[in-house]
Amino acid sequence: MTETIYLHGAGLNAESWGNVPGRALNLPGYGERPRALAPTVDAMADALEDDIPAGAALVGHSLGGMVALTLAARLSERVRALVLVDTPLSLRAPGAQRFGPTLAPLSVRLLGPKWIGRLVSYRIETPSSRADFHRWLEANDPDALTDALTAAATFDGEPLARRIRMPVLAIYGTQSFLTRGPEKRRLKAVCPQARCVTFDTGHMIPLDRPAEMQTAITDFLAAHP
Repeated sequence: MTETIYLHGAGLNAESWGNVPGRALNLPGYGERPRALAPTVDAMADALEDDIPAGAALVGHSLGGMVALTLAARLSERVRALVLVDTPLSLRAPGAQRFGPTLAPLSVRLLGPKWIGRLVSYRIETPSSRADFHRWLEANDPDALTDALTAAATFDGEPLARRIRMPVLAIYGTQSFLTRGPEKRRLKAVCPQARCVTFDTGHMIPLDRPAEMQTAITDFLAAHP
């Protein structure tokens, strides 16, 4: 029997997926899971590898998508399909990889989880979803949030995507601050079998378009059993 594993974005948690037809896991540093041994996507994937059963489909949002991509490249014999929800192959902000390990802890120290949540939630569409997002961000351990932001800033997924041979669905938000612009072309250039769909919303697709997102995922996985 196959299983679908859901991995959340930075600052969120397994609960943020809501009622999905699968198993939502906490990333390292969230819920009951201890922090990874290093603030990198590779180390986060190390911590989750034993939780991925044979025949699994992986669904990851943002940082969770980076971790899912890493696991899919490593465990090609165990993962049947990959879904990336508004996941950039790397952050395109100038200097992100070079300065991320310095800027991430500085941002968390100066602003704290609460104000980081306030700054990045302005595009979330409904008041109830914004309130949930703020609650989840404020519950973050500052060290775990620093790990998550550092890992995302220093990730380079292009070499991993070149190794992927399984079916891939990429879901993007037209107003996303992370993936708008050439991101679809970047993915298709290194992973030509990827199917891309777009919703007219921002980065927080699991909060803004949960039903439409899940329909796209369910239809895609049904086509690739």
